[in-house]
Amino acid sequence: MEYVLHVNGILWPYFEVEPRKYRFRILIMMQASDSGFMAVLVPSDSILVAMAEYYEVIVDFTNYTGQMVHFRNQRNFSKNEDYPMTDWVMQFIVGENTTDVSGNEPLRAELIKIDYLVSTNQVNRHFKFDFVNHAWMINEVVFKDKARRIQAAPERGSVEVWQLESTNGTVSRVHPVHIHLIDIKILRGIPMYIAICCILHVKEKGVTWIPSIQDTVFLQEGVSTVIARFTPWPGQYM
Repeated sequence: MEYVLHVNGILWPYFEVEPRKYRFRILIMMQASDSGFMAVLVPSDSILVAMAEYYEVIVDFTNYTGQMVHFRNQRNFSKNEDYPMTDWVMQFIVGENTTDVSGNEPLRAELIKIDYLVSTNQVNRHFKFDFVNHAWMINEVVFKDKARRIQAAPERGSVEVWQLESTNGTVSRVHPVHIHLIDIKILRGIPMYIAICCILHVKEKGVTWIPSIQDTVFLQEGVSTVIARFTPWPGQYM
């Protein structure tokens, strides 16, 4: 049996829609993630979603009356193994008529106000990720090493800047780095893959960075820098 994708527990489902706007929540099920706030809408024809991440998207089917629209996975977008049957996700069948126009009004450009943390350009901690002997290591420490696996002790309420580095010297793997119980802002990310942390709005003459509040970093070869406030919960974070 090939590896295949399920949507809400169904293999390659279809969904009948009307030619109007729909709001969807896309979640790659590994663990619950409840961050991902953005202050403004970002037009895009694709998104990059890591495990445990979710996106809320609005899809406008107005111009696809009577057609079938396929939700597909892009091929070879990372260094992880790409399975043959995982490019097909689901199908939308767009009807001929619109019976309900509630919630179909023009979209607001601004969503919410977010008070982003401001970096001082001082890096407080550096973590190097490696994949050795089928196990992830952080600063050459594996998780089962109970004596050394706690590598940081931020003060409650403090703001810190962390560098997350992945060399991937001998292995071809990417990894979503999830810092539990806090929200983070991506200050610097790996080119092309920053889309998972801080949506890229590509324009004709360059790229505009649209910041967001996340809790997962899609880490591939290179360095990502994040800022976070360690509050409100005390105790051990993973």
